[in-house]
Amino acid sequence: MSGFMFLLVMDWILRSSVGKGENGIRWKFTSKLDDLDFADDIALLSSTKHHIQEKTAKLDGEARRAGLKINLEKTKMLRINAKQHGNIVINGKEIEDVSEFTYLGAKVFREGGGMKDLRNRLSEARSVYTRLKRIWDSKKIMRRTKIEIYKSLVLSV
Repeated sequence: MSGFMFLLVMDWILRSSVGKGENGIRWKFTSKLDDLDFADDIALLSSTKHHIQEKTAKLDGEARRAGLKINLEKTKMLRINAKQHGNIVINGKEIEDVSEFTYLGAKVFREGGGMKDLRNRLSEARSVYTRLKRIWDSKKIMRRTKIEIYKSLVLSV
C-alpha cells in the first residue's frame, strides 16, 4: 500500500472512529477536539474514560475492516487530571498507562506544561552541536556552509 493510500485509509478509519466531535476535549467554547493525527500516529482525545474506550474500540474495528492492526506495544495511554482510573482495553489486552510519552518529537507529560519538553529539546540540540565541534573549528569549511549545517542539524532538533 502506498503512503498516500495509507493516509487516506487512516483518515477514513479515524473519521469513522471518533464521530462528529461530540466526545472529545473542550477546544473552543462551541467545539471539541477529538484527535490529533499525523501519518500513522494517532492521538485520541477524550474527557471521559467511557468515550476514550468507545473511540478506541471503534478505531480497532474500522482498522480491522480495512485490513490494518493497532500495534498494542506502541499504544500508550496518558491521563491528565483523571478522576476515573480503569484501564482501556483493545481485544482483551490492557493499554499501558504512562506518565509521559513522545508524540511527533514532543514530550507529553501527565503534569502538562512544556518546560520539561523545552529542556529536553535544548539538551538534544546542545548534544548535536557538541558532536559537530570539528566542523565548527575547521578552517577549511566556509562560514556559510557552517551556518547551513547549524540550521539543518542543530536547529531542526
